[in-house]
Amino acid sequence: MPWYSVNRLVSRQLIIFDTPVKDCKTRDNITVNIDVLIVLEIVKADAFVYGLGPEKLDSLLRASQEEVLRQVAFEIAVENIYDLHGVNTEGWVASLNKNFEPYGVVIHHFTVRNVQIPTDMAKDFEDKTLYESKTIEKKMQQESDRLALGNEEERNKLKEEIENTRMSAEEQAVTTKAQIVKEVREVIASTEKDMNVLEAQRVAEVADMLATCELEVAKMRATIMTKERENQAKVGAEVGKLEAEAEAYEAQKKAAARMEASQKIAIGKTAVARSEGDAAESFKARRQQEQEMARLDILDKLANNRNIQIATSLENNMGLAPDNSLVSQVAQQGMEALRMKLAEMTAGSVGKLDMGKKLAGGLVRPIPQQMKGS
Repeated sequence: MPWYSVNRLVSRQLIIFDTPVKDCKTRDNITVNIDVLIVLEIVKADAFVYGLGPEKLDSLLRASQEEVLRQVAFEIAVENIYDLHGVNTEGWVASLNKNFEPYGVVIHHFTVRNVQIPTDMAKDFEDKTLYESKTIEKKMQQESDRLALGNEEERNKLKEEIENTRMSAEEQAVTTKAQIVKEVREVIASTEKDMNVLEAQRVAEVADMLATCELEVAKMRATIMTKERENQAKVGAEVGKLEAEAEAYEAQKKAAARMEASQKIAIGKTAVARSEGDAAESFKARRQQEQEMARLDILDKLANNRNIQIATSLENNMGLAPDNSLVSQVAQQGMEALRMKLAEMTAGSVGKLDMGKKLAGGLVRPIPQQMKGS
């Protein structure tokens, strides 16, 4: 909102505070320098800003860590001061948090980074440590030389014993090998003899078994052929009998079917004949009309056939038929006769239907009832 403003900006990240503490006295009154690393976090911004502030936080942290470290260093001898590296500092962190929690500050870690003792004392400690290491090294070197000398003597002694054993074993092996070679040759000769005898027996037994098997196979084949012939004869007889019965049954059924079909056809023809006889008078005019239409269809096909040449009766009488062909003249005369017959039939149909008629184009044209008065 516009009437609010930022007074202090407090980071929520972890803060690292690194300040060495100098001239700390140990239990044996030796001055040492200790460098520690503190990781802290501000969890309550208002309590921190209005209760402590950054400047006072720095002073309070320095004072608190000096107090803790001087107290710890006073309880440790200088020769054990390097044990502070990696020491458990949870108690120190808890002690510091008691002082800083009211101000919204929490200490997460308190780590000893480095410990420095006086240079001459450090040199003495280093020389002492190196002297002890060198003394141990010399002792180990003497022990190693003594063991190497003893091992060399034992190794030489063992080599002599092994060489003697090897030579004895070689002599024993030569004797054993000769004996084994002799026994092996005897076994090979005996085995070859036994194998030859067994091979001869096997060949004889195989030949005997082959002859026996061939005899049994011939007997079985003869039996099989006899059975096959008997079965074929029986099957042929059965098949012939079944075929004869099937043919007889088929002929019987066909005869019955033909007889029944003939009866049905006769009945149908009788019914059709009766129906046609009853309707003959009614369909007489229709049938005549159908015949006339069939004749007209014939004339139409003749007229549309390009392979037929038609000449009029006048042209035929005057000898003007194309090419004066006899076939054309006969066709023309037939067409004339057919036209006359059709005209006669049309006149009869018109009379029966009580229709008018007129002559047009040499044909009798029927006139419907509605057109008579016009």
